[in-house]
Amino acid sequence: MGKKHHKTSRRPGDLSPEQLERQALDDMAAARFRKARDAYKILCKQDREKYLPGLIEANRGLAEQLMGSGLVSEAEQVLTYLKTIAPPSSILATDVSVALKKQDWQKALDAALHFAKTAPTAHDERDRATVADALVLAFPNIQEAGSLPLSEASDLVAVVGALRCVSEERWEQAQELLRPLPRSSPFAAWKILVKGMIAFYTGNPEKSEALFAQLPPHGVPMQAANALRMFLGQDHLAKFGEPAGERAVRGAASLLNAPKLAPFLLRAEQAWRSGRHTDSYKEMRQAPGFPSDQPDLAGALSDFYFKAAFAMHEAAHEKYLEWFERLADSGQFKNDLEACLIFRLLGCAEFNNPFSEQIEHFWRMFLEYCPTDDPLTRKIASLALQRVATYYAQPEEADWYFFRDPVDPMRDAEGAISLLEESIASDPLNVGAYLKLLDVYESAEKEKDRNRLLNRMTQLFPKDKAVLLHAGRESLNRKAYVKGIEYLERAHALDALDPEVSETLVSAYTRLIRQYYEKKNVNKGRHTFDMVRRHAIHDKINFTRGLDFLQALQGVLETTFGDKGMGGRLMTAARECTRSLVALLFFAHGYSRLYQRKQASLFWAELLQQRAQVVTAGDRREVFDSFEYVHSLDETLDWSAETAFVRECLAPLGSTAFTREEGSYFMPALGKYPALSSLAQAIISEALRRDPDDPRFRLFSVLRKTRSPLELDFAAVDKIYHDAIRQGDTNTAKVAKAAMQTAESLAYPPIDDEEEEEEDEDAPFGIPLDELRQMRQMAAQMSDAEFEAFRKESAKEIPLPIFDLVMGRIMGKSSRRSQSAQSRRGTRKTDQLDLFNE
Repeated sequence: MGKKHHKTSRRPGDLSPEQLERQALDDMAAARFRKARDAYKILCKQDREKYLPGLIEANRGLAEQLMGSGLVSEAEQVLTYLKTIAPPSSILATDVSVALKKQDWQKALDAALHFAKTAPTAHDERDRATVADALVLAFPNIQEAGSLPLSEASDLVAVVGALRCVSEERWEQAQELLRPLPRSSPFAAWKILVKGMIAFYTGNPEKSEALFAQLPPHGVPMQAANALRMFLGQDHLAKFGEPAGERAVRGAASLLNAPKLAPFLLRAEQAWRSGRHTDSYKEMRQAPGFPSDQPDLAGALSDFYFKAAFAMHEAAHEKYLEWFERLADSGQFKNDLEACLIFRLLGCAEFNNPFSEQIEHFWRMFLEYCPTDDPLTRKIASLALQRVATYYAQPEEADWYFFRDPVDPMRDAEGAISLLEESIASDPLNVGAYLKLLDVYESAEKEKDRNRLLNRMTQLFPKDKAVLLHAGRESLNRKAYVKGIEYLERAHALDALDPEVSETLVSAYTRLIRQYYEKKNVNKGRHTFDMVRRHAIHDKINFTRGLDFLQALQGVLETTFGDKGMGGRLMTAARECTRSLVALLFFAHGYSRLYQRKQASLFWAELLQQRAQVVTAGDRREVFDSFEYVHSLDETLDWSAETAFVRECLAPLGSTAFTREEGSYFMPALGKYPALSSLAQAIISEALRRDPDDPRFRLFSVLRKTRSPLELDFAAVDKIYHDAIRQGDTNTAKVAKAAMQTAESLAYPPIDDEEEEEEDEDAPFGIPLDELRQMRQMAAQMSDAEFEAFRKESAKEIPLPIFDLVMGRIMGKSSRRSQSAQSRRGTRKTDQLDLFNE
């Protein structure tokens, strides 16, 4: 169909001069500058002197309109024509505008100064504002601004100084600088903008909006204000209306030197707010220069899109990743950078999947798309391979408190070793890969490989603290104490404030000291004690570095192997400076038993007398920490008397005399000692009596009853998890979630598709169904004690987690696994957490 015309419309040449003039004025008022220009061209042929100003104004309006749309080259063509018909003084402001649009700040400043020098009083307010914008955006320093040949130089100094104050959050000083600025100043709009910015950043959106509303509709201050107004409320863009919203986004993009991103950003933002996350990415994907790895707006947006998945709720997270995985499978990437970022995203997501079979594939594809000419690529490859190896080296078992049956310590030990060796080959200076390989060798019990690697590391990294610390510890394990101390002293010289290094160093010295005394080399032992005291601390209880405990240790050693009188004096000095007498006596008693192998010691009677002094939560914790320390000295000793003493000291925990935090501290620790297990149950009972809805102690109660993965009450733990989230107890929620994920990873291991096809449904886990039925029948007739004995006997042929899983499937003992828990199998998993390690 042809273009429709209004019935009364006629060609400009058919109109009378009066009609054509009215049409030109109407077109100017409606910002139809191109039509107005055409009309004025005809009128100028009839009366050039009368209509030339109109033609000049129409061309100026058209040039500014084109510049506002980003069509700078087209605007320059209009200006070239304008210079042939207008006196130079009348288009100076337009030259300033063009320079500003092209972001040529020096040219804009020069044009503005020329404008001001020519005839400052002959120009309208809009032109003066354009000049003011150019002067401010040149950002001269205070001295330069003050020396400019301008009548309003002091006003410029005030605005530039105020903007600098705003950037440094010196709000009051900025206000003081702006106060003398009159409303008649060409910089008045900048004064309003700065005041609005101060209100915006100090949390007063109402005042900020009121000030921004006073700005003139044209110029840089309004553009900057519109960029800020986007953040004044979620519905603010709707208040703008679509065209104004686009202008606001364009202003923000322009301020960040990325005007071409504006239309894509607006559509992407709207899609994201409506929950259409992949549609939002699709919009941005069409933008030029996106994705980007540069420190610019496109780079910031790229960083957002490829990290946002990890802040989404689970359903959105899965949907978002599935779209990127389909794109990766299709291979239809916009460019190599997009492919690189997508595979990095997918690879990072797989770290949360305990059953991932693609994690290495994703990261190798990431490396394949990395630029080969980048000198950092080999270092990036080394770090990526190290991270995947760390995933393979992670243990699959739960914390001891959850399930007590041991399983394989690592997901894939050989895979981890292979990747770490490849990581080291990619970057021989990646010390992190060496350290991780040390850990893997230790877990895999490859002692020769570990020692060989450690020797190589000490030669490659003679001044690396972590390497020296590992070397020192390895020497201590081999009882090469002098060599270990040499390594640790070097590590201490590198970082004398690292408590871990200092702790290990003092431990090495005390082991050497004990060796000297045990071999009757008392003088060397005393000399070494004099050396270790320089690392002692006085301000807290520390069984390794505390001066009081070092003195007590030497006192016990002197009493046992050397001068008993000296030993008594050392114990007296230790008593005088200690912060906890009961902890000091427990410590001395433990070492005395270690050497004398007797139930009682010189300090036992005095320790029993201190029982009445253990009254506060801090006292109870000191007693228990002391017991754990001395128990670790030799776990084969009979510590029953000491255990009974600790139980008496902790007895108030079974009553009302403990806080929630204290109970939370002791609960995981007490479970390691069977003699204290009933006290743990008493703490749970008392805590739940006070608050039956406490998610933390409800979780403790469930976990204490859980012996294997199939016995975990998923429905109860799932409810505890959601209750903890509602109550803001994030730590309990994390532990509950970790418990469910660990139980699922042990009880429901992944099955390969091929294996699943080949697997005989009548032979679960490769065990004939008849045999399973027989096991079930036998178990059904057993008492609890007989079943437990049967379970232990079966462990010789069947791993206990598999036994529990088989018996649970056949006997229906673990049917409490909720539907919602089943749906979470194989999804996001966090590393195991220490229970309530706050």
